[in-house]
Amino acid sequence: LPLAELVVPPLAGAAARLWESKSRIARARSFTPANFTSADVPSLVDADWERLASGRSLWFVHGTFVNTHTAFAAFPTDVLASLSDHYGGRVAAIDHHTLGIDPLGNADLVRELVPDGVQIDADIVCHSRGGLVARALAGQGGDAVFDVRRIVHVASANHGTALATPSNLVPFIDRITTIVNLIPDGPAAVVEATLTSVLVVVKIIAKYGLVGIPGLAAMDSAGDFLRGFNSTELPVEQYGIAADFTPSGGWRAMALKNVENVVVDRVFGSTPNDLVVPTAGVYEGDDAMQIGEDRRLVLPKARGVFHGSFFGQRDVATRIASWLTG
Repeated sequence: LPLAELVVPPLAGAAARLWESKSRIARARSFTPANFTSADVPSLVDADWERLASGRSLWFVHGTFVNTHTAFAAFPTDVLASLSDHYGGRVAAIDHHTLGIDPLGNADLVRELVPDGVQIDADIVCHSRGGLVARALAGQGGDAVFDVRRIVHVASANHGTALATPSNLVPFIDRITTIVNLIPDGPAAVVEATLTSVLVVVKIIAKYGLVGIPGLAAMDSAGDFLRGFNSTELPVEQYGIAADFTPSGGWRAMALKNVENVVVDRVFGSTPNDLVVPTAGVYEGDDAMQIGEDRRLVLPKARGVFHGSFFGQRDVATRIASWLTG
């Protein structure tokens, strides 16, 4: 057993890194009203970075299991067009690996992409695990990659989730699969991208056990990563959007009817959550990571908004835009 505890985590992490290196691109890409839902977008080249550095730019950072074109597909095109105009067309996104490395590793890889001599002044919109990556880009836990003014957290796992505790990874997989099923007539790309990643994690767990996937371990609310990461205050304007989800009527109630571990939540108990992240965990905890009440939008149970449906809410998009342009 002691030997297994030493050997299994590195093997699981290596397996996750190997799959992502072959199956997912870690890169920076443009993010425009015409291409933000497409995977077929070239990576940024030096000229693109220089254009982004000509003024403040806006960046989108996705969460676990997905990529840019699936994570933000429901964002209203007209709101994005307005934001693009505000930033002079300087809008981009980070496609990053969410399993094999932790958020600090994600930031280091982005650092390697930025051409020498280029300084990026940025605002960031992020989702789920992407909130940790955004904060790492801004200098949390290490040297800053971008000079960040504002971060808008949408359901960010800033204080982690109990679902990422090793003993809860199976419920985590069940929960993510449930969320995919909750997307009414969702784009096939969203389902494919998410379930492909989930199946890889299932294979890793089956072969190596429930530990050692760094990208998920970084979201463990009881883990070492967040304890150190949240220990100091980040001098950046931060805003938070969160939700308290409960099944209510129509397709939501039908989809969740037989999902006992969601309706009767065995992981979160009575703690309000959006199915993946505790509601309050987006904006406060027993550490230096805090977002004031005047910079929060918390959607009530009556809205029926869950972890994967924020960007389809028009008021969420307009609030993001108001915070960024105000």
